[in-house]
Amino acid sequence: MAKAELTGIGAWRLGESLGQGERAVVYRAQSPSGLASEAHERAVKVLHGVLAHDQAVVAAFAERAELHAHLTRLEHPAIVACHAVESAGGRPFSVLELVDGVSLDRLFPERGRAKFSLEAAGNLVATVLDALAAAANEKIVHGRLSANDVLVQSDGTVTVTGFGQRGDLRMDFLAVHRLAQSLGAPWTPEVDAWLDALVAERPPYKDARAARAAFPLAVEEAGRKALERAVKNRRRKDERLREQALAAAEEESAEEELEPEGEPPADKRAGRSRGRMAGSPGERREEAEAALRQARIVALSALAIVIVALAVAVFTNG
Repeated sequence: MAKAELTGIGAWRLGESLGQGERAVVYRAQSPSGLASEAHERAVKVLHGVLAHDQAVVAAFAERAELHAHLTRLEHPAIVACHAVESAGGRPFSVLELVDGVSLDRLFPERGRAKFSLEAAGNLVATVLDALAAAANEKIVHGRLSANDVLVQSDGTVTVTGFGQRGDLRMDFLAVHRLAQSLGAPWTPEVDAWLDALVAERPPYKDARAARAAFPLAVEEAGRKALERAVKNRRRKDERLREQALAAAEEESAEEELEPEGEPPADKRAGRSRGRMAGSPGERREEAEAALRQARIVALSALAIVIVALAVAVFTNG
C-alpha cells in the first residue's frame, strides 16, 4: 500500500492508504469513538492537498460526495455506502463503508491483458449495471466510472463506489464498454452485439435500467467463485511482496549495524565489482571491443617507441 500522507483528519485517525485517484486518496480510518472493532472502522476519502485551494474542485468534490450519500439511503448491495461528508481546514472528505476487498484495477495482471472467465466478467459487468440502474432511478449517473471504482470483495461479490453526478448517461455507457473490453473475457456474440449497441451514436437504451435489462448474462455462482479466487491470489502476492520488502529491509539494517566506518565490507566491494562486470551481452561485447582497441593503441605506441630508439641508436653509432 502507498505511504499515507495524513495521520488524521477531523476527528478521524487515518491508517494505511487503500488507493488513490487523480483527485483523492482513500484511507482506512478509525472512528472518533476510538473503538478498534471492525464495526467502527470506515474508509475515508480525502481530496488531495494540492487541490484543496481550488474552490471549484472543492465544490465539485463535495457535490459528488453529497449525491453519493443520497444514494446510500437506497441501501443497494452493489453501491458502497457514503455515511457522511465533512471538511477539515478547508479540505473536504467523505466517510465511506469499508469494503473488505480490492479494486478491480489491482486484479489486472502487471503485464499483458486481463483474462477473466466469461462467468467472472459477466458478474462484474452485470453488477456494475445494477449499481448504475439504481442510481438512474434517482436521476444520478456515475460520470467517472473506471476499474478503480469497482471493488471486488473477499467473497467475490462486487460493489461500486465513486458516485455521482447529474448529467449525460452516455459517459457511463462508454465507461461500461471500456470496462467490459478491458476484462479480456471470451464474450458471446450476444454480448458483443450488446456492447456495440451501447456505444452506438444513438444507443437503443433509454438509461442504465434499460441497458441492464438487455444485458445477456446474469450474476452466477461460478463467477463469484472465480472472483473470490482472484482476490485471494492478489492478496497472496501482496503478502509475498510485503515479506520480501521486510526481509530486504531487515537485511540492509543488519548490514549497516555490522559495517565498520570507512571501507565497505568485502562482500559489498565484490558485489559492486561483479555489478560493474555484469551487464547485457551487448554491453559486455562493447566493453571487450573497447579494451581490445585500447590494447592495440598501447602496442602500437610501444612499437613506435622501439623504432624511434633503434633509429636513434643507428644514427648515434653511425
